Amino acid sequence: MLTLRETLPLAYSVCNLWHYPQYDESGVAMIRLFMDNDLPAIIEMVLQNRQMRPTEIEERVKSSTTWVFEDEVLHGCAALGKVSESQHGQEVWLWVYTAPNHRRQGIGEKLWQTVKGHLEDLSVVRLYTTYRTDDGANPQLFTKHGFTPWYSAHTMRYTGPNFAEVDIKPVPYTNQMFEDYVRLTNDGFRWLRSQCDIEPIDTYPAGCNEAKTRKQLIDDSSNIFLLYEDGKAVGYTLLGSDFIDTISIDQAYQGRGFGRQLTHLSVNLLRQRGVDTVYLDVVDINVNARRLYDSLGFERIETVEFARATPADLR
Repeated sequence: MLTLRETLPLAYSVCNLWHYPQYDESGVAMIRLFMDNDLPAIIEMVLQNRQMRPTEIEERVKSSTTWVFEDEVLHGCAALGKVSESQHGQEVWLWVYTAPNHRRQGIGEKLWQTVKGHLEDLSVVRLYTTYRTDDGANPQLFTKHGFTPWYSAHTMRYTGPNFAEVDIKPVPYTNQMFEDYVRLTNDGFRWLRSQCDIEPIDTYPAGCNEAKTRKQLIDDSSNIFLLYEDGKAVGYTLLGSDFIDTISIDQAYQGRGFGRQLTHLSVNLLRQRGVDTVYLDVVDINVNARRLYDSLGFERIETVEFARATPADLR
């Protein structure tokens, strides 16, 4: 399983905000900047056909420069995240969403043109976005404007009974396990990240901020459980609020049932915390993981494609 953590904190100039709101020929306001009281309508709109937690939608909207398309009621929104620094240079995530019953009416195009106009003021070398590709969704808005599909991931959920108690005994994360955790993460996902052209290949590359990373792991230590076999760390699970964030197994120990048992354990731990439905994401090419989750009774509920572009690609 692989997750891309998208952080979109707000850090944006107000240089072009005099353009808003935009109006159509009848004088009805169409595109304007997001206001806090828009949030309930946006959450309701997005949840019509996206498997996202309301808190995730709120974070994405509030931590970005966000616009809404309004014609008496909201029909769409777009978010442009903070410019971040990478080994390639400055990069940015963006997001455009139109209510399902108002698609193919040009709303997404208007929102895209708004985002594109603001991109001209940013010195970015790469742009990233996501969109749903199953359930009749059409990614044409992004592909026709120069975005290239990158890789796909499936959201799955489990609503079955608790699993039987497992034989393994993972232990909660401590600071002394830092090197083990980093090794398992890098080794466990190196092939997958390489196949998906995700850079850097190692999740924790040389030169990363070790102090910051250690603090993040300690802060989340109640959700991280490492599995040891004969004194060696062979795998771990990382839990979220109602989902399994990551399961990683040392490649030398794969095929011995540790992934299955860690999945059993993860579901049972979340159930102990009062979670009824357990979610996870799995990259499409991770065939072994998908087969495991299928065999355990997880059902696929959404497929999302990641796409990217350079400024020169945009049309």
